[in-house]
Amino acid sequence: MLSKEGEKRLPRKGGREADKMAKGDELVRYITEQVVKYIELPRDVRRARRMERESWRTRWFGMLPFSFSMWLKSSRSEDRKQKAGR
Repeated sequence: MLSKEGEKRLPRKGGREADKMAKGDELVRYITEQVVKYIELPRDVRRARRMERESWRTRWFGMLPFSFSMWLKSSRSEDRKQKAGR
């Protein structure tokens, strides 16, 4: 590489790779801390937190899955009533 003055410069040794390594080390440290925190919590506390949390379907899609299941149940019961009346 040539600098503005025309001198030959050597590329930085480990420039971007060193940054990536530092970020990777930080990520590993963070994940390790989170896992250790989770493991150190008593099992009862973990279960209580899990029970308080709403289901993933509700978190992701709101009330749509619930309303859809209610609609299916009502349509099925109406179909049964019509078949019984024939």
